[in-house]
Amino acid sequence: MPRLIGLLGGSFDPPHHGHIRLAVEVYEQLNLEQIRLIPVNQPAHKTAPIASVHCRLEMLTLAIDQYPQFQLELAEIDSTEKSYTINTLRTLRQKFEQDSLCLIVGRDAFNTIHSWEQWQSLLDYCHIIVANRPDTISETIKKVMTPKLKNWIKQHQITTPHLLKEKTNGCLYFIDLPPLAVSSSMIRARLAQQQNIHALLPETVHSYIIQKHLYTNHHHLINIIMDTLKDHKATDIVMFDVSKLTDMTNHIMIASGTSKRQINALAEKISVSIKEQGVMPISIEGMKDSEWVLIDLGDIIIHIMHPDMREYYQLEKLWSGQPLNQATSA
Repeated sequence: MPRLIGLLGGSFDPPHHGHIRLAVEVYEQLNLEQIRLIPVNQPAHKTAPIASVHCRLEMLTLAIDQYPQFQLELAEIDSTEKSYTINTLRTLRQKFEQDSLCLIVGRDAFNTIHSWEQWQSLLDYCHIIVANRPDTISETIKKVMTPKLKNWIKQHQITTPHLLKEKTNGCLYFIDLPPLAVSSSMIRARLAQQQNIHALLPETVHSYIIQKHLYTNHHHLINIIMDTLKDHKATDIVMFDVSKLTDMTNHIMIASGTSKRQINALAEKISVSIKEQGVMPISIEGMKDSEWVLIDLGDIIIHIMHPDMREYYQLEKLWSGQPLNQATSA
């Protein structure tokens, strides 16, 4: 008899209690062997995630650390194509040839499934589990947009979960799940407004977000750093958006100081300025009589360098394209 493996995809930007609750409920109600969480790389129908792939993977790893039945699945991260569900299912079907794959979707997503790429072929590779609010199965069916989709539901819907194990794909099953009023967009909005989010996501994920300064108002913080550098006579200030070139940070800033004393002073002034905004550096390297200081803020990395060091290492050449901002102080 095939194993029952759940598949739960999403941006996880960030992962929260709603994701974990959904996975746990489906896992327990359907007696699954495991659930594989699939972070999206390049969403086909949504805007790109705000946090980098690296950060989202680290947050998701923290979120599921206490759940050995949950595993990361990197099928979409490893793909260079847009994350169409049908392509991911084809890849996973080759990986789990003998197993029953159960794609878990929420009711709202299911209501628009007819807009997905090759949606009528989805059940050729998996079962679909719709996480439904109690007493709304008939309402869900009534709200779907096309007669073709209604007929598809009637053709494939089952009402007893044991049928999921009798074949590896082809069934549509609605599962009752009381809603949990939390979303990634809500968390990002609350963070931007400096509101409390402790109850909405695991503590380890919350700590990671704070440490890495994720989902903060980057433009405001960047402006403060720029102003600090200009006010204290830094020269040749440039900033690069490297979010599409690396998963480790979003912005690189480079500025020059004419002496070791000025370089250290600039680093100290920036440290004070950002701390006043409630932001603590992850690390500061090169202080104490150095010609190169690096300040790591997670999504922003600042290099303050002596002109000779800057000329020698040519950091600007590491990043393709033109700087987003350039300001020179006389």
